Amino acid sequence: MPPKPRFLLCDAVSIITAHELGVWDKLCSSYEILVPSIVIDECEFYRDDQGQRIPIDLRTQVQQGIISEYQANPADFAATSALLHPELRARVHAGEREALTYLRINEPDDVWFVTADGGAIEAAVAFDRGDRAVSLEMVLRRIGITKQLEKHHTDAFVVDHRRRGSIIVAQGRALSQ
Repeated sequence: MPPKPRFLLCDAVSIITAHELGVWDKLCSSYEILVPSIVIDECEFYRDDQGQRIPIDLRTQVQQGIISEYQANPADFAATSALLHPELRARVHAGEREALTYLRINEPDDVWFVTADGGAIEAAVAFDRGDRAVSLEMVLRRIGITKQLEKHHTDAFVVDHRRRGSIIVAQGRALSQ
């Protein structure tokens, strides 16, 4: 059997949404999941259909080998932050910057950057990794799951922010150097 495709689920919003939709276990069985350590600590709970808080325990899933954790080297993380133009850096949360660090220092041909954050997609474009940014919609579709999703989880959202990223790169407002 070929290895499972690898996906970098970078942001807490995508992970929480996958839990809310009841598809997290299917994602974990279909893909090799790599989650930045900052995001692991951010994902504490989701709300079920009745509004009840349901805990999320990604740390236990790491310990059980269900998902993998990526912890950026502090110097690499700092370099990623410093490379981003201050305006863009302010729009990219630390969890996404940790994911971007992975993309920036590796050759991520087999890793997808699943995010619902426009600034993070634009930063991926700045690091010449925009083609790695994908939507939760695409990830689910590839395993046969079609769900009505909020706009920030759609392919159209990713395409729009890739375009915006290209514009800020051309304007010199993506990287600080």
